[in-house]
Amino acid sequence: MRSLSEKRPPARRRPTAFLLSALLVAGLAIPAAAATRSVSDVVLVDSGSVITDDLYAAGNRVVIAGRVAGDLIVAAYEDVTITGTVTGDVVGVAGSVVVTGNVGESLRVAAPEVVVSGRVGDDVLAAAWSATLDGEVAGEVTLWSWAADVGGRIGGDLEGQMRTLDLHGRIDHNVDVSVRRLTVSDETSVGSDLGFRSPRPAVGIEDADVGGAVVHRLPLAPNIRIRALVLLAKVVLGLLAAIAGLVVMWALPGLTSRAIARVSESWWRAWLRGLGVLALPVVVVGLALLLLRLAPLQAAIPFLGVLGPMFIALLGLVLMLGFVAPAAVFPWLGRIGQPRRGPVRAFVYSAALVVLASLIPWVSWVIVLVLFPIGIGGWVVAAPISETAEGASPAAV
Repeated sequence: MRSLSEKRPPARRRPTAFLLSALLVAGLAIPAAAATRSVSDVVLVDSGSVITDDLYAAGNRVVIAGRVAGDLIVAAYEDVTITGTVTGDVVGVAGSVVVTGNVGESLRVAAPEVVVSGRVGDDVLAAAWSATLDGEVAGEVTLWSWAADVGGRIGGDLEGQMRTLDLHGRIDHNVDVSVRRLTVSDETSVGSDLGFRSPRPAVGIEDADVGGAVVHRLPLAPNIRIRALVLLAKVVLGLLAAIAGLVVMWALPGLTSRAIARVSESWWRAWLRGLGVLALPVVVVGLALLLLRLAPLQAAIPFLGVLGPMFIALLGLVLMLGFVAPAAVFPWLGRIGQPRRGPVRAFVYSAALVVLASLIPWVSWVIVLVLFPIGIGGWVVAAPISETAEGASPAAV
């Protein structure tokens, strides 16, 4: 544990939040003369200490129980806890951020969990999985989170995007949020308009005290230009997949013939094998999340150092097999009902059919989840041909 004692008060310099955040994430040393820097397992400013300039802190845990008479720029693997006072801004990333004390100016953080039970003298900007605000914020609050619980008092506007929002506090100005589910208690007070964009009505909003209008808007439909770009992207990707398949058929005729034969022999077994290959990177990510949830961060980091390269290698394998998958599945698809059709002709017919079908909503997902795993499964079991094996080209029409 490391405790920081009082420093002499030199001239203060306050960089912009964007620059500080970029340098913090990059892990660079910021050569500011008017700042105290501390890197330790636990960075502690105890209740009897005063830091008279900006504090740049990094460690497993950062605990501010005393007073920082400046900005706090922080990065912590586990948590940042502020039970004392920071007179300036708080900017940082951490496993969790808990403020039960006072922040004189802005709070701008990114963490899986953010809890503000104290007081923030200016605005709050937070990106979190779970956000809880039951203290006092003098300015506006902007949240990007999966689940948010907003109580206490907000002196400005409440904005942002959440999947679920429980509102039971006092907002002096407007509420303008995008949510999947909004729950409003009868304790809620909104000084001006309460606007929310959601596919469903809010629960309990009729009992809230709203000084302005209640505006419920449905989620925006995709812009026509975005739709056109999506359709164009599907056509381009389909053409690229067709070209890649033809190149593979030309370059690896023997292996391609074996892959097509495996798919024709049992397409559903090839599909199951392909799904297994596609699931490998997901399994690695699941293991990483399980480690982060069950193991202490200090113990989980070495394992994450192994799982990270493993994930990249498996993702590269999946992308490579996805590149060659059309060469195995398109000829099989084009021969359904026409078994005598040549592989190249069958490939062209099925490629054109797939490109056109992908323009229909939801069909593209069927293509991704059915056809590509079948093609990948065909290549997974396609053994290299021997010198005596038949190496006839599949390009015969």
